[in-house]
Amino acid sequence: MNFIKRYGIISIGCIVFALGFALFLSPAEISPGGVSGIVILITHFFPSADSGLLILMFNVPLLIIGTVLLGGRFLTGTVWATVFSSLCISFFEWLIPSPVTDDIFCSALLGAVFLGTGLALVFRENATTGGTDIAVRLIQKRIPHMKTGNIFLMIDSAVVIASGIVHRDIRTATYSGLALGISMFVFNYILYGGMRAKLLIIIDDNVSSLPHTLIRETGVTIINARGAYSGNDKCVLICAVDKRRYPLVTRMIASTSPDAIVITAPADGFSHGHSII
Repeated sequence: MNFIKRYGIISIGCIVFALGFALFLSPAEISPGGVSGIVILITHFFPSADSGLLILMFNVPLLIIGTVLLGGRFLTGTVWATVFSSLCISFFEWLIPSPVTDDIFCSALLGAVFLGTGLALVFRENATTGGTDIAVRLIQKRIPHMKTGNIFLMIDSAVVIASGIVHRDIRTATYSGLALGISMFVFNYILYGGMRAKLLIIIDDNVSSLPHTLIRETGVTIINARGAYSGNDKCVLICAVDKRRYPLVTRMIASTSPDAIVITAPADGFSHGHSII
């Protein structure tokens, strides 16, 4: 069942990715980075070339490197994603040969949303669609704290700049950069989720009734602490609050313990891999 679910999600991601590329980005010659962006630049000079086949040809050596360095599980998912997404691109280009829209902004926006969504679905299942995705995986393996979308952004910016040089058109380069930014925002949002909560660190000189007031709205952890300068005992409360309840909770703190120091930060929480916020 897990096998079917994994490859089902990868396949859906490939189809969404291919739709964004074949229906929107490629017809408008918008290059949002990566091997797909390089192929769009190549087809500018060779319009009759098969984009799906070119992508597959670029990916073969990268797949070999990725397999050696990232292991067999990476290989199986990525080979399928690379081949299937390339076939989908060729199929959609054959099925719908004329541009879906002549509006370059619409093409950049929709293409980027489709591309980012498709890539995120594939990455969530520990696979890639090949190309610079493999390079991103290798960098992430080396620097795990870096967000995947940010690595993409750094690598793919070079292709966007090349797009402006090849087309000698700042408008095309601008829309390529816009598509890259939107696709990476969508990618990061789907892969990591939006920050749905606020982390509150509340420092108070006495416990008073504040924890009991907060417990009605959220869970609270109490830590006994001592001020480094004053040496006085203090109470530190930590709680995560849903964004929608954040204004209510801050009003409760202000009314119950007006002298408390409150530190707020974005938060997301997981337990055994499942979100708890």
